[in-house]
Amino acid sequence: MTILRGLGWQDVACALNNAGFSKAKHRGKGSHLAFRKADVQGIVRLVVVPRKKNIPIGTVYAIIKQAGLSVSEFLGFLK
Repeated sequence: MTILRGLGWQDVACALNNAGFSKAKHRGKGSHLAFRKADVQGIVRLVVVPRKKNIPIGTVYAIIKQAGLSVSEFLGFLK
């Protein structure tokens, strides 16, 4: 999955917005942004994204896991 390499925070934030996440209020100060989404079961997912020009691939995989998405779903939201 080399397409996940070189993703910036703006790409990841856009994908999370497309997946239904919104910025969490009173969170994400400084060099990080926080996004939240409530599932249909009422589970609230909080995903933290570092504001980096290039996010390491391991961090991108962790963000995808925190969001409860598969890699293919995440790639679909990138477009």
